[in-house]
Amino acid sequence: MKLPRYSVLYNVVLFQLLWFIAVLGANQYLFGVALLLSLHLIWCTNRRAELFLLLSAAAAGIVCDSIMAMAGVYVFASGTQTLPIPGWLIGLWLGFAATLRHSMAPLMKKPVLFTVLSIVAAPLSYLAAAKLGAVEFPLGQLTTAVVVGLYWAVLMPLLIALTRYSERLNQQS
Repeated sequence: MKLPRYSVLYNVVLFQLLWFIAVLGANQYLFGVALLLSLHLIWCTNRRAELFLLLSAAAAGIVCDSIMAMAGVYVFASGTQTLPIPGWLIGLWLGFAATLRHSMAPLMKKPVLFTVLSIVAAPLSYLAAAKLGAVEFPLGQLTTAVVVGLYWAVLMPLLIALTRYSERLNQQS
């Protein structure tokens, strides 16, 4: 069976499904998150470059969110985590990393715009997760949104650099 070509639309739909499964299902549906990430890797033409990006970009986000959780900016439901952040958020970071070379590729050409958009969009995503009961913000929504926006101002240029490096890996293969 031949899979259809991996399009931007498939990547957007895959990430949105992954986001909702992770946020609404917490750790109960990690299998679904893993299944969607596997489908993403099956569709990708250069798995070496894609795996590099998924692991490196997700690691950067996981470290940032772990620091935020340890600092008390985020609080997750008890029993949902073994690390400073729960497994579903790790899956979410892997899913977000899976968009960088695909549906987010046009924004890679405009790094300043992409960074500014992430400063606004990332806090909105965290606030949506809070509204769905996945996370709480002891410092309040506004303070948390500002802190999240500030760390994305630093994180996004790193994610852009990692994506560009993965593109060079892709061209070498």
